[in-house]
Amino acid sequence: MFEHLYRTAIAHCSNHESYLFQTDQFTDRFVPTGDGGFLILDTPLHALAFALWFQLELTSFNSGFTLPRMRRLLNEPLTVRYAITQDALIHYESDWYGAAIINNARILSRDSLNRCLVDANSASWFAHRLTSFENLLALVLPGKNAIREFSGFQSSGKASMLFADPPQVHSAILQKVGPLPAKGHQFDVYSAYVQVGLLHGRPGQPADQDIIASVGNLNTAGLDHASERPN
Repeated sequence: MFEHLYRTAIAHCSNHESYLFQTDQFTDRFVPTGDGGFLILDTPLHALAFALWFQLELTSFNSGFTLPRMRRLLNEPLTVRYAITQDALIHYESDWYGAAIINNARILSRDSLNRCLVDANSASWFAHRLTSFENLLALVLPGKNAIREFSGFQSSGKASMLFADPPQVHSAILQKVGPLPAKGHQFDVYSAYVQVGLLHGRPGQPADQDIIASVGNLNTAGLDHASERPN
């Protein structure tokens, strides 16, 4: 089921976020962990866009809108946790190593509330590129945005369904939930909540159905510092 959701989210990013995903960011960039994994993407905005498309597909599945027979086989809805981190990475012999993955795993292991958690580096990226995380509500791609990572991107024929006009992002909230200790030092962690709404058609049926989904939630409890849970 995860493989289906993952591949479908990739297809949505390729088809509906052609401005953001102008280069291949999915070949040899996934580090599996059994029930999930780490995906290496170019910027925190790419990571958030992928998470939103993954969640839209997950919400559609949990509601029984897509794959209804498969959904009926499950007694409970599927839930996931997201974490976005930005730090050093090394690619060596088809494997990925570095602080970005280590910190991501630490954040995920300390969260029991199925949130979307981001580290301070990612929070700073949104602040410096968009003025604030909340400015996701006004982000239009392609547009007059001074995001230096996109300076060489082509605009002609490229589009974004999430960051469009009119805006599809309904809410964007970033809250600090506390420091996370790690080997003699600590780093700040933030909880992100983003709600989007899109037209989402069910394959084989002519009519589209509005779908609104959220990545993260508004639980403000701190992180679990007592023990690390498996990812």
